[in-house]
Amino acid sequence: MRELVRRLHRAHVEEIAIERSDGRVVDTLLAAGLTVVVIAPTQLNNLRGRCGSARNKDDRFDAYVLADTLRTDRARLRPLIPTPQPRASALDRAPART
Repeated sequence: MRELVRRLHRAHVEEIAIERSDGRVVDTLLAAGLTVVVIAPTQLNNLRGRCGSARNKDDRFDAYVLADTLRTDRARLRPLIPTPQPRASALDRAPART
């Protein structure tokens, strides 16, 4: 995952379109300061035809459709907002007294 983030930063990528809104990949991208925009799988199915193909799922073509949709429809897409991780206080870390 670190190598992926390094490559994205080197390519000056600031936003990513993805089908899932959760998981390790999304958490890593958000933690790296990238904007993550989720395009639901059903929405992606509908968008395939816009790019000239309504064919079956193809990961490379889907990546193209996601990137193209982010480029052309960015104003209508909402990015994920990272949820702050709660910090443990000293009281939370202290062992319980009995």
